Amino acid sequence: MSKITMAAVFGAGYVLGARAGRGRYEELRDRAREVWTNPKVQRQAHKVQEQAKQVPGQVKEHVPESLGGDDGVGGQHRG
Repeated sequence: MSKITMAAVFGAGYVLGARAGRGRYEELRDRAREVWTNPKVQRQAHKVQEQAKQVPGQVKEHVPESLGGDDGVGGQHRG
């Protein structure tokens, strides 16, 4: 689960909890923690993090030289 998704879940929990009272909020918060700490969820989160580390290199492979791919210019246009 990404940080953005996690923030959305906690945000939704906060809003629902504020409307339903503190007890309901704490119940939702605890459930969200259970899901996040689930070993299956953590394995998937780790896989996504490892894949994300590879993205910059993959993007650079597909950037045309005119936009800075593999020429060390960093996106400067030569023209």
